[in-house]
Amino acid sequence: MPAFRTWQEAFQQFGQDLDLARWAANIGHGPGANPFDPYAYLEQLSGRAVDRAALQAWRRPRTDALIALELPLPGVAAYVAEARERSLVLAIASSSPVEWVEGHLMRLRLRDAFKVLSCAGNGVPGKPAPDVYRRAVESLGLLPSEAIALDDSATGVAAASAAGLFVVAVPNQITAGLDFGLADLVLPSLAAMPLADLLARVAGTSLGSGGVR
Repeated sequence: MPAFRTWQEAFQQFGQDLDLARWAANIGHGPGANPFDPYAYLEQLSGRAVDRAALQAWRRPRTDALIALELPLPGVAAYVAEARERSLVLAIASSSPVEWVEGHLMRLRLRDAFKVLSCAGNGVPGKPAPDVYRRAVESLGLLPSEAIALDDSATGVAAASAAGLFVVAVPNQITAGLDFGLADLVLPSLAAMPLADLLARVAGTSLGSGGVR
């Protein structure tokens, strides 16, 4: 949401509006797989060249400041706490650089909850390729059938599904209008279904020592 907000502000400076649907298509893709270039779109709409370095220099601190105010989404803390009580192992599978992911986990004091950070980079493609999910499962010593993926993007859901995990889509404000047809279950938030109830839904998938993403 902070990134979309600052891009909206940037578009408004040029007298333009950033369409939410176009931005949503950007969510979850790894480097090089992004189907949407906001700079090019802004230039197309405005008919003007954009000083990309200057715009980035303005947006970056503004976006970072907004991200610093972000809190875990509803239900996340409860899921992490119950997963620990049940001795479930946790991992992050992300298209973002590991430094970015780890920094925000530390900011939220959640880093210790995750045994593995499987991120795109160093030859590992981001989503929608399934690699980050496959590597997360393998690093935890699990089979895909022993794991649950929690993802907020259609791109991530596609990646987790291709990796063979049980996939729970938890759309956010930006991605709520996307197609989550590949998900096994769609929740409005993690607060809508306690972890115990989710595990019951996927009973029979050998989750006795499984993981939650």
